[in-house]
Amino acid sequence: MIELDVSAWTGLKLVQNGRMTSVSLFGDSTTNMLASSPAALDAFSTYRALRITGTILYLIGTSALIATLSILIADRTILVDDGIKAAFWGLFIPGTALGLAGGIMMGASSSYVAKAVRLYNEDLYRRLSAGAPRAWMLSLRRRF
Repeated sequence: MIELDVSAWTGLKLVQNGRMTSVSLFGDSTTNMLASSPAALDAFSTYRALRITGTILYLIGTSALIATLSILIADRTILVDDGIKAAFWGLFIPGTALGLAGGIMMGASSSYVAKAVRLYNEDLYRRLSAGAPRAWMLSLRRRF
């Protein structure tokens, strides 16, 4: 059984048999833990895709906003020129949109780790209970 440990300071960690493994984007330790469940691996690959794409979009958006601030800080009177004004708004609006979209994608990705853990545990329970012998019992409510 795998448990999910969520902390604001240390991030996402998976606990299996008392051993903690941090959830990383490029490490194979989490993939090895979930290897016996294809559905869990699929959910975890969705997490990775959303997290990596969200991080890239967030960094591009932040870079565009920093460029926008540098234009603004350089000279406030420069915004009177139409070319600079177009560059300012051309960096500000897409930068904000990309940063916001990246942040939403990174935030939404965490639910897929929880889904991967749930699917792994359900698959493990299904495999373990399929091989267990069924106990036959007499009902005490019946009249003989």
